[in-house]
Amino acid sequence: NGPNVGDNLGPNPESGGLRGKKAKIWEGGIRVPFIAALPGKLQGGTTNDSTFSLTDLYATLASLLGHELSPTQAQDSHDSLPYWLGVRTGPDERTRVFFCHLGPPFLNDTLAMVQGNRKLLVDGGLALPSIHGGQRGAATPRAYYDLQKNPYERGEDIPPQHAGTARKMARQLLEIHNRGHARDLNLPDADTLILNEGWHNPRNDIDGEIGYAFTLRPETQPKQVTHLGMWDSHHRDRPVRPARAIPDEHGSDRPGQTKGGRGLTAQHTVRLLRLDKPGPSELARIQFTPSQAGQLDGAFRYRPLDKPITLQPGTHYALLLAGKAGDGDPFRDFAAFDGLSPLPNPDYTILRSLLLRKADTATPEPIPSFSDLAPAYHQFRLPVGPTLRTAKKP
Repeated sequence: NGPNVGDNLGPNPESGGLRGKKAKIWEGGIRVPFIAALPGKLQGGTTNDSTFSLTDLYATLASLLGHELSPTQAQDSHDSLPYWLGVRTGPDERTRVFFCHLGPPFLNDTLAMVQGNRKLLVDGGLALPSIHGGQRGAATPRAYYDLQKNPYERGEDIPPQHAGTARKMARQLLEIHNRGHARDLNLPDADTLILNEGWHNPRNDIDGEIGYAFTLRPETQPKQVTHLGMWDSHHRDRPVRPARAIPDEHGSDRPGQTKGGRGLTAQHTVRLLRLDKPGPSELARIQFTPSQAGQLDGAFRYRPLDKPITLQPGTHYALLLAGKAGDGDPFRDFAAFDGLSPLPNPDYTILRSLLLRKADTATPEPIPSFSDLAPAYHQFRLPVGPTLRTAKKP
């Protein structure tokens, strides 16, 4: 935090002339000194101006100890040790996100992101429905600053010459926010689309097909789909809050229970679609029933296709899981509150979550959640229900 006195909107001597103070996302509210001592490693009396946040302490200290972070550890923490030791020089371009902001001139849920000397403010982020005028889930560029040339953040707009950069950064921020982690997780190569199902709150309140649109990254080779799969919860999995209730600090979206048995209660269909104009075309479907539940592998059950389906980079596809409210087999909501997000295979790009009320519906809907969500909230998110497996690499 910056100083808790001074002007909310203008420069303050308490922050060295920087704009704003504590609880603001201008530099006067977030830029404070950090002092580090490491005898024999860090040269005393020197200043290092690399970007650093207290969130980065975890990864930095892990690096100092020679500990390699797992994909589920410290997902928003960046290793700053190479910058401190001078192994890496120049601006730290990795994204840091700041979200403490109260009051005008922006919305209450305005976020700030910093990449090196570039700083962007966007409308949308963390506001609850109870906050008037909130834009939870949006990513609308509002102000851009070049901190090298304009460290005092004069102005409250986006200079025309930076409009393209601002739009690109806003999309990057939206992807980081919606996928649920900031750092590169160095995910392993695998033959499944979902590597880790995350901690999301189970839901069992929708009639229709839930799923997500995805594509292979352009640099990826075509893949042969051999199995379709679905998430199979433990029988003791129960929602810890109603699916559309507002999460609060008193509740928790816990990970699934590890006891209570496994097995399907109802019949489900998993479909793989190709999303072409004028409408989607079905490539494959698999039925899962209590008596034909397929092979259990980790958190998912798989059944083989009669004939492999080839996925091509750049083509848009969808995976959908059919179910009914109260059928006994939940899926995991894409809108985690305090849990870890699911981790998809890095060869895939998740485009958005989907809901089809009826199988022949051409236009997908957003999955119902909080009433004030911006449409962008559904981008880059996947509900943990359907998945697939591809042929192993030779």
